[in-house]
Amino acid sequence: RPSKMPIIFSSRPSKMPIISSLPRHFLGSSTFDSNGNTGMGGIMFDIKALHDVEITQLTWQFNGGYGSSYNYKCYKKTALGPHTDTDMFDSSKWTLIASGSAESLVIGSVTSPFSVQVRSGEVQAFYIYGGRRGIVSQDGGGRSTLDVYKSDENMEIRTGRGLFSGGVF
Repeated sequence: RPSKMPIIFSSRPSKMPIISSLPRHFLGSSTFDSNGNTGMGGIMFDIKALHDVEITQLTWQFNGGYGSSYNYKCYKKTALGPHTDTDMFDSSKWTLIASGSAESLVIGSVTSPFSVQVRSGEVQAFYIYGGRRGIVSQDGGGRSTLDVYKSDENMEIRTGRGLFSGGVF
């Protein structure tokens, strides 16, 4: 079971935890700084568990606005399985698991804590919506949502889909 992200307390109030070190099963950034980054409204992607895992937070990067806070929403597909062309626009197929305001940081923004259990061999779809501030994502080279973007001994993160600024629901 992955450990929770450590928090450092500062003298300034924050609605967002500050990451002091990477969690034990951190798979790296899904964003990058380079010319050609495209802001998008959100991203939908799948995680396949290679062992039983508990996912407790997700990280993304807002498109600029560093040091300011912006609203976000994070959903999981209610039923297990990957997101598909037919369910990705149907809000009745998705469950809100985290929302609120997160600070836009160069190292990434983090959802508030939640708990999603994914058993070994199962796939769980997620959707992060950046609200009025778009998010950026790295071209992982995948051409299919079945392609693995990053992985470790516990899970595979599959290539996701960038979604338009209005959100899908």
